[in-house]
Amino acid sequence: MLWFLGPVGLILAITALARWWAAPTLDRRAARLRRTAVLATVVSYLVADRVLTGSIDGDQLHPAVPAFAAAVGVGVCGLAEGWAPTPAGEQRAASLTIRQGTEAGRLMLPYVVGLAVSVGALGLGYATSGADGVSGSRHWAQTTVTTAPYPGRAFTWPTLAALALLAAATWWALRRVEARPAHIDDPRLDRALRLGSRIRVLRWSGAGLLVTAGGLCLTIGPKLNELTQHLRQSAYLAGGSPTPDAPWDWTQNVGFAMTVLGLGALVTALCVVISFPPAVPRSQPLAMPARS
Repeated sequence: MLWFLGPVGLILAITALARWWAAPTLDRRAARLRRTAVLATVVSYLVADRVLTGSIDGDQLHPAVPAFAAAVGVGVCGLAEGWAPTPAGEQRAASLTIRQGTEAGRLMLPYVVGLAVSVGALGLGYATSGADGVSGSRHWAQTTVTTAPYPGRAFTWPTLAALALLAAATWWALRRVEARPAHIDDPRLDRALRLGSRIRVLRWSGAGLLVTAGGLCLTIGPKLNELTQHLRQSAYLAGGSPTPDAPWDWTQNVGFAMTVLGLGALVTALCVVISFPPAVPRSQPLAMPARS
C-alpha cells in the first residue's frame, strides 16, 4: 500500500539536501534555519516511516507519514523564529496578520490545493470502501466486487489527524514569523528575512500536503479502474445486466482523473521543495546626518 511513498520521500530528501548545499545566502541565520528544517524533516520522515508503518496497523498509518514529517519540519521553522537575533535600536512588534507577498502567495496556493485534494481523496476513499474499511468495493445489480488494500475508512482518521497537525503547525509557525520584532531601520532587510521565513514554512507544509495528496490519488485511481474491470468481468460471467461502459462509467473516469491528479501533485511537490526564497540583502549602516 502506497509503496511509492518511500522512493518519493527519498527523492525529495535528496533534492532538499542538494539545495541545502547549493543555495546561496547572505544571512547566516537563514542558512542555519534552512539546514535545521531540512535535517529535521528528513530524519522525521525516516523515523515516522519506520515506527508508524512497523506497528500493527502500519498500512493504515502509512498515508499519514508525509504530513507528520512535514509538521515536524514546520515546527522547527516556527521554533527557530525564537532564535532570531533581536534588532538593535528602535523596534516594533509586527501584527498577527499574515502579510501577503508575491513569493509567499505562490507557495500558499500549493498548500491550499494539497490540503483540499488530500481531504477530497480521503472522502472518496471513505465513500467507496468496503465493509472492512481496508478494501474498495463496487456494487452493480446483483454483482459486488472488492479490491485490497485500499485507503478506505480505516485509513481516513489517522491521515486526517496528521493533516490537522500539519495545518495547526503551519498556522502557529506563520504567526511566529509575523510576531517577530521588525527591523524598522532597514525595511528591505526586514521584508526579505520575514518573507524568507514564511516561504520556508509554506515550502515544507505544501510539500507534505502534496505528497499526501499524490500518494492517495495514485492509490485510489488505479484501484477504481481495477474495480471497474473486475465488475465488468464478473457481471459478464454471471450473465447479469450490462455494466456501464466507457466513456459513461463515472468510476473509471474518476479513476483516470485521480491518477493524473496524483502525478501532478508529486511533480508540484518537487517544484515546491526546490524553490528558493529571495536573497537576503546585507543590512546597511544608517547614514549619519550632515554636520551644519
